This record gives sequence, structure tokens and C-alpha cells, in this order.
Amino acid sequence: MGSMVQGAALGAAFELLFVSVADATRNIAHFNTDLNRLESTLSSIKLVVDDIENFNKILKGQQHETQSLIFRLLEAKKLIQKCSKIKWNVFKRLYYSKKLR
Repeated sequence: MGSMVQGAALGAAFELLFVSVADATRNIAHFNTDLNRLESTLSSIKLVVDDIENFNKILKGQQHETQSLIFRLLEAKKLIQKCSKIKWNVFKRLYYSKKLR
């Protein structure tokens, strides 16, 4: 049961990040290049995330690696939210642009 919840959490975390990046790409012009690159990367690993979810359901074991991936995806979503709040501060734009890479 725990692995099914972890698998579902991985898919949910990935989907939250994917939607956040897609929305931010449309709404935040000053991070457009970095966000487009991130969106492209997420699109290319979507199938891998789906495979991980399926394997977690099949194996039904403790998947500690999945927890760290979920944590990283949620942290990335928080970073995207911070970027969306930056308007005119050039130094913050540079700082967060480097973090997005």
C-alpha cells in the first residue's frame, strides 16, 4: 500500500511541477528561456516518471529513491512560484535564473 501511495505522490508532484512550469512559461517573460528549457526537459522525462510509478505499483516495496525525487520536484515547484513573484529586481532575476538551470 505504501508504494502505491508513493507512486501516486510521484505522479502528482510531477504533474504539479509540469503545470507550474507551463503556466509560468506563458506568464513570466523574463525567465522564458530557462522555463522553456525546463518544460522541454520535463516533457522528455514524462515517460520515465510514468514507468517509475508503474514499477512502484508492481514491486510494492519501500522506494526511498522515489521520496527524494518527489522532494526535488516539490522544491522545483516552489522555485517556480518564487520566480513568478519577481517583477523588476534584476539581481533577483539573475539569481533565480541560475537556480533554474
